[in-house]
Amino acid sequence: MAQPMLTQRQLNRATLARQGLLRPLPRIPVARLVERIGSLQAQHPDWPPLALQARRPPNAPLVDLSRARARRTVVRASLMRTTVHVVSAADFWAMSTLTLPFRWEQWRIIFKRDPVSSPLARRIRKSYGTVLAAMRERPLAIHEIESILAEEVGRVEIPPNRCLWRHFSGGVALVQVPHAGETYGRAPPHR
Repeated sequence: MAQPMLTQRQLNRATLARQGLLRPLPRIPVARLVERIGSLQAQHPDWPPLALQARRPPNAPLVDLSRARARRTVVRASLMRTTVHVVSAADFWAMSTLTLPFRWEQWRIIFKRDPVSSPLARRIRKSYGTVLAAMRERPLAIHEIESILAEEVGRVEIPPNRCLWRHFSGGVALVQVPHAGETYGRAPPHR
């Protein structure tokens, strides 16, 4: 028997309920909580814990997102349009793969070049191996990644505006390494 189609309102309410925006979410592990929501926008490191806590019952114990990140059950990573999000570790690869076309499209729009087949993109992609080898030694900050890419790629014929970093972070699934004292504007290292 065919299931009836949801109306726009029913779909809207179901989405809000799944994300804990109509009723508080149950006490479940942080990773499962994040999976239920899908992802949490995390440009500022304080936003995801607040978003999670806002979905909990009043007087619920504080959600310990830091511990979940340390245990690697959730990760903070550049995903959609290279905007930073918190997702469960189990969902990360699927979300990274799913959002790759959007990250490439963003690069295409900003830099007016094909992110895969343009001569510049091919030069940048050839340098990925050097960066990844350095990242096997230790996590790298954005400026360190940019420096390695700049040395490998050479002169870039368009204004940099983080062109090399945006290409690398768009094409390589990276997660931010948790560290003490995370603040907005102080980018954590990546792995």
